[in-house]
Amino acid sequence: MSAESGHGSNNRVYRGTYDSDTPIIIRMPRRKSDTERTAYATWEFKHTMVASRLGVAPIVYDSWYNRHSTKKQKSGLYLVQEYFPTDLFNAFDEYQEEVIDNKQKLETLIESHLRKLADAEMLAYDLKPANIVVRFDDNIDLKIIDFGREFCEHSPSMTSDEKDRRTPMTTIAK
Repeated sequence: MSAESGHGSNNRVYRGTYDSDTPIIIRMPRRKSDTERTAYATWEFKHTMVASRLGVAPIVYDSWYNRHSTKKQKSGLYLVQEYFPTDLFNAFDEYQEEVIDNKQKLETLIESHLRKLADAEMLAYDLKPANIVVRFDDNIDLKIIDFGREFCEHSPSMTSDEKDRRTPMTTIAK
C-alpha cells in the first residue's frame, strides 16, 4: 500500500494493487468516523453496493467492518475499490486539456449516472466535483462516490402508483 492519495472528513484513501497488476484504493476510516456506528456503516455499505452494481460507483472488490479499534485498524467501514486517478475537482487542474476536450462525454456520463440513481430511487445529494472520480485513458470513465447516511436517501419500496406520480426525468428542464 502506498502513501495517502486522498481523504474525506470520515476516511483516508490509499492506493494499492491487487494481484500485482490491478490498481485499487483502500478506504480506511478516520478516528471518530461516522462509520464507527454499525448503522452508519451498514447504510453506506448498502448504498455504495447498490450504486456500484448500477455502474455509478467504482467497483467494490472487498469490504469489512471493524467493530473495535486495534493497533492496526481503527473501527469503522473499510472498502477496497476500483482505482480512479483523480476527482473532477482536481481534474480541472491536473487534466485541463482532457476535461475541455471531453466536456460533452463527461456531462453525458454524469447525467446517465444520475438517471440510473433516480431510476433505482436513490438520491445522492452531496454531489460535487470532489465526489466524482475520473479516469482519462482510451475509454474515459467517471463514477460517483460518497453514499453515506448523511448524503444519500433510498426508497426502493415505493408502490407502482407512487412511482407513476413521480415527475418523469424527461420533463426536467435541461
